[in-house]
Amino acid sequence: MSDPEEFEIAKHVISCLNSTPLAVLSTRDKDAVWGTPVYFIHDDEFNFYILSNSKSRHYRDIKRDSKVALVITMPPDQSNGFEVGIQIAGTASEVSENRMEEIYRLRSSRITGDGAYFFDSNGAQVIKNEGGAFIKIVPKLVMYLDRRYHGPNSRKVSIKRLVQLSKYIR
Repeated sequence: MSDPEEFEIAKHVISCLNSTPLAVLSTRDKDAVWGTPVYFIHDDEFNFYILSNSKSRHYRDIKRDSKVALVITMPPDQSNGFEVGIQIAGTASEVSENRMEEIYRLRSSRITGDGAYFFDSNGAQVIKNEGGAFIKIVPKLVMYLDRRYHGPNSRKVSIKRLVQLSKYIR
């Protein structure tokens, strides 16, 4: 893939990520897979973070098996009705308590609109008190589908190049 093509794909991936705070998280246990809608954010290294309740099925699944998938789709009104989305396969782990406030600040600065009501000045402590935890997802594979430009074929995205190029995109 050429540098201009990589740059264009990186722009579209970031645009897709910024188009919605919602994703579908897939986990598995010994008998089945489970999908659940979650709010997500990502950091500058394109690690993804979701908020989970320690009593939820996906939280229990992650404790048993850290392999997860995350699907993010651009809302149709922002993609002219074309399918645009990102598929991520990676590993999940709970964020340590000493990083919870940092992740909370990142989350509360990036989620606006309908999701913003959840946040207050003591948000990280409230989350902790209510049995919540932040889960970090480190991607191992990122695939990007954009029918506006590439037809039905997904493109593999290099996370390393995405991190490098994102410095010129934001």
